[in-house]
Amino acid sequence: MLEIGAGTGFNFPHYPDDAQVVATEPDPHMLRRAAARARKHGVDLRAAPAEDLPFPDATFDTVVTTGVLCAADDPTSALTEVRRVLRPGGTVRFSEHVRAERPLRRAMQRTLDPIHYRVFRCHIGRDTVGLMREMGFAIEELDRPRYADVVGVARKL
Repeated sequence: MLEIGAGTGFNFPHYPDDAQVVATEPDPHMLRRAAARARKHGVDLRAAPAEDLPFPDATFDTVVTTGVLCAADDPTSALTEVRRVLRPGGTVRFSEHVRAERPLRRAMQRTLDPIHYRVFRCHIGRDTVGLMREMGFAIEELDRPRYADVVGVARKL
């Protein structure tokens, strides 16, 4: 299993004890913060951006993203890399900030996005689910716990 953009390693305690987890994080500050959690939970932590993963093709059955595709400099390249490292039929488990469904909320996102990005380094109005479909992923599960968030599972076709 691969987690991209692991940040501080917040997800590490939630993986099953017998899971073999590799995680990447491009930011040196976050990587340092995640190191102790990685050691504690047996996660192989590496420095790498989502757009340039240092793994051979078809290495992983599962890729996890949590707030990564909204922050990636190039989400298309990140998803291209995810497809590349996933085995055929592999899954992406994701929790992302996305474009709102309602037009008024989308307009608010467009207005607030430059400020939000400067403060939180997250683009709140990306159509991440649409991009995943365009990139050849089948959305198998999708939940919208809040108007601009999605949680789901996508399968590599």
